[in-house]
Amino acid sequence: MLPFNLPVRERPGRRLWLALLLASVVLAAGWTTWQWARKPATTQYNWVAVDTGPIAGSFVFGGEVSYRDQVRLSSQVLGTIAGIHVKVGETVKPGQLLITLDDTAQRAEWTRAKAQAAHAQIDTLRLEHEVTLRQAEWVRAKELWDLRLAGRERLDAAQLALDNVKFLQEASRKVAEQEQALVAQRLRDLARTEVRSPIAGTVISLALKTGETAVPSVQGIAGSELCVVAALGSVEVHAMVSEHDISRFSLGAQAMVTAVTVADRRIAGKVVEIGRMALPPEGVGAKSGSARKIAVRIALTDAPASLIAGTSAEVSLQSAALPGVLRVPLSALQFDEESPLASMDALELGPRRVVYVWKQVQGEPVRQEVRLGAASVTHQQVLSGLTAEDRILTGPPALLARLNREGAGR
Repeated sequence: MLPFNLPVRERPGRRLWLALLLASVVLAAGWTTWQWARKPATTQYNWVAVDTGPIAGSFVFGGEVSYRDQVRLSSQVLGTIAGIHVKVGETVKPGQLLITLDDTAQRAEWTRAKAQAAHAQIDTLRLEHEVTLRQAEWVRAKELWDLRLAGRERLDAAQLALDNVKFLQEASRKVAEQEQALVAQRLRDLARTEVRSPIAGTVISLALKTGETAVPSVQGIAGSELCVVAALGSVEVHAMVSEHDISRFSLGAQAMVTAVTVADRRIAGKVVEIGRMALPPEGVGAKSGSARKIAVRIALTDAPASLIAGTSAEVSLQSAALPGVLRVPLSALQFDEESPLASMDALELGPRRVVYVWKQVQGEPVRQEVRLGAASVTHQQVLSGLTAEDRILTGPPALLARLNREGAGR
């Protein structure tokens, strides 16, 4: 009879074989992972060819809201602000009272001048009465002389007294005229303590507050300007347009304006002035690569009262399309500003704005500066730096950001 549990002997090679198999699997997985890690990542480039085509017949540029007709009101007398009768944004009529100054001194001078004028008038009336009396005395003296009842001396004395009082009367009249002129002058000084609007418009600025001192000046020193009134219907947009775009429109061209303070409404306008002098875009001395700018004024029709002078606005102009120009997508354009230490010109005249693209050279992106012309919503004209055979990079955005940061291919 066999025992109940008989031990089974394992073959000695089986355990070794399992260990070797497991080690082989681990080594194969590690080798595969290492080879995958060593393999360089593939960079995705979005290359596009520089093409020739039209620049659409509309373009957009920025501007600033302003007023064509505005009056800066200054104080004509030295005084303290006694009252301000309007608020910024309020519509006023011609002659409407805006600000009053303390008129205590001016009113006292006016009262004194009136008293002196009245005194001079009384003297004139007294001398007129005296002239009448002297005239009567001379008549009696003449009658007595004619009757030979009085000597020549009495007639001469009466004539002398009459002449003297007439001289005094004339002098008194001149003094009275001077005093009346002084009264008028003091009244004008008193009126200068009231600042009134010379035009119909909107108050766009109040420089001082009640209690502050107004200073008469024509040099624009602090305290001389009291307020600014802009004429109704004179709202404009002042803009600087690239020299490459200025030929695309003319006087009278229709425009649509969007102001930041009235973002939900497009305001119609038209070009009323094109400057006759080009200015550098970043100040005097801007170098090549930056288009010069020309001042343009766009008058607005039916401008809302909520427009604020000095705020930004976007102007869209309609014009004839430019056919067959070398152009690139806006997404390919990159912008930079050279270091102030890049050259003596940059140090003396200020850095210039640099526009560039990433151009394909032997399959790799290389930075290429370009000079630009007219622009549309999607493309911009290239004046120099590229040819129709070139290919440029338009993305992905992360790749462009990395290239700009690292400066590859400079």
